[in-house]
Amino acid sequence: MKVHAPFHRRAFTLIELILVMALLVVVMAVISPSLGGFIRGRSLESEVRRFISLTHYAQARATHEGIAMRLWVDSEQRRYGLRSEYSFGVSGKDDREREYDLAPDIEIEVDERSWATLTGNRMALQDGWAAGQPVAGATRSRTERVLRFTPDGTIDETSPLGVFLRFQPQQGGNARRSGAVDPRDEVYVGQNLTRLRYEVQTNQIVATRR
Repeated sequence: MKVHAPFHRRAFTLIELILVMALLVVVMAVISPSLGGFIRGRSLESEVRRFISLTHYAQARATHEGIAMRLWVDSEQRRYGLRSEYSFGVSGKDDREREYDLAPDIEIEVDERSWATLTGNRMALQDGWAAGQPVAGATRSRTERVLRFTPDGTIDETSPLGVFLRFQPQQGGNARRSGAVDPRDEVYVGQNLTRLRYEVQTNQIVATRR
């Protein structure tokens, strides 16, 4: 009868473990910048898509209901939303009002210019629809800015030209980074040339508007 020798499993030596750990550290150091850019890009892209989708929804509701819609943006409170200009509901409020908080690392800034200011249309500016007339059942913040969609779905000429959405990582609690913004960390959502909708603009178009 043949007796087999006992099987001995070979374990890793300390030197081999150290080499593997060193290799992992090198790999992580190489891919970390790319991974950070991927996460940053996904977060910003998600917020931009949500904002543009809300503008499309606002236009659809305006044309369907025949009532002007207001997409409001509050940069200081870090939120934006949608409500109708008038409501015929029992509560006196817009039952389909939308409100969103920005992602923790995303900031929004409204481009204060409008087609009315660029063309010098004083009559439109005096009406002040987008500038701040009160909405039934809603409390406006003094920092709130409004993108107004008329009952036929077009963009009111007093509405801001667009908004800047930026990736701003938090540093030390709620403290935020200051200084120049990397072009890859900023997206401008503005009115297209026909003023029919809001869409992502290229850096060249934004540069000419600033």
